[in-house]
Amino acid sequence: MLYVIKAAITLALLYSCFFLFLSKETFHRFNRCMLVGIMLVSLVMPMFHFTTEHPTTLNEEVYQMQNYIQHDTAPIIVTAQQPRGITWIQALTWIYMAGVVLMLILTLVQATSLIRFMCSGVRHTDSQGNTVILHNNDVPPFSIFRYIVMSVKDYESSRQYILTHEQEHIRLGHTYDLLLLQGMKTLMWFNPFIWFLSRDLKAVHEYEADQAVINQGIDAKSYQQLLVMKVVGNRLQPFTNNLNHGSLKKRIVMMYQKPSNRWLMLKALCAIP
Repeated sequence: MLYVIKAAITLALLYSCFFLFLSKETFHRFNRCMLVGIMLVSLVMPMFHFTTEHPTTLNEEVYQMQNYIQHDTAPIIVTAQQPRGITWIQALTWIYMAGVVLMLILTLVQATSLIRFMCSGVRHTDSQGNTVILHNNDVPPFSIFRYIVMSVKDYESSRQYILTHEQEHIRLGHTYDLLLLQGMKTLMWFNPFIWFLSRDLKAVHEYEADQAVINQGIDAKSYQQLLVMKVVGNRLQPFTNNLNHGSLKKRIVMMYQKPSNRWLMLKALCAIP
C-alpha cells in the first residue's frame, strides 16, 4: 500500500508539471512521450530511496506516514484479553483492493466483449497489411493493434479519411500506450491525476493522427466535416483508438494552431526538481 501511495504522489507531481507547462503546446510526439514517461517513472521512482543532509517538510511527512502504516499493518499477537479491531489503514487497504478487483473485472468484461465483437464481420487486408473488419451496424470506427473496425457505410463513403486516421494510430503504436494506461488506472483508480492523464494522452493520440492525415494532403475541411458527423459516437473500449474521441473543438483548433517553438520543450526540465 505504501508503494502505491508513493507512486500516486509521484504521478500527481509530474503530471502537474506537464499540465502547467506543456499541455497547450503542439509537441504532440514529445507530449506523448512525456505522459508515457510520467507513468513509467511513477512506477519506478518509489523503488529508490533518497537521503538528504537536512530533511525537508515533504520528507518528514512521508517518513511519518511510512512509519505509521508499517506499524499499523504489522502483525500483532492478539490475546483474549486484548482484542484488536480493524484499523483505518486496514480498512483503506481493503477498499483499495476491492477497487483494483473491480477494475480488473471491468477490464476483463470489456476485453471479452471486444474480442467477441471483432470475431464477427467481413474481413480484408488494407494496403499496409492491417486487417479491416466491416460491420453492417453503425459502429464508430476504431483500431487496436493491427485491426481496424468500421461500418460498411463508412467504408463506402469515407474510407480514405478513416483508414488514413486509423492507420496512423497503428503505425504510431498507440494501442501499447493505452494498455499501459489501463494498467495504471487499475493500480491507481483512486488517483484523480491518472484520469486527467488518461484524458490528455488520448487527446494527444488524436492530435497525432489528425496531423498525420493533414500532412498526407487530405483536404482539412472535408476531414473536419467527417469529424463533426462522427462526434456523436462513443468510445467502445478503453484500449482502442477511436476516430471521434476527444473534444472536437480542441482537435480542430489544434489543426490550425501555429507550431510551438521547439525551445519550449525545455520546460519539461521543470519536472526534474
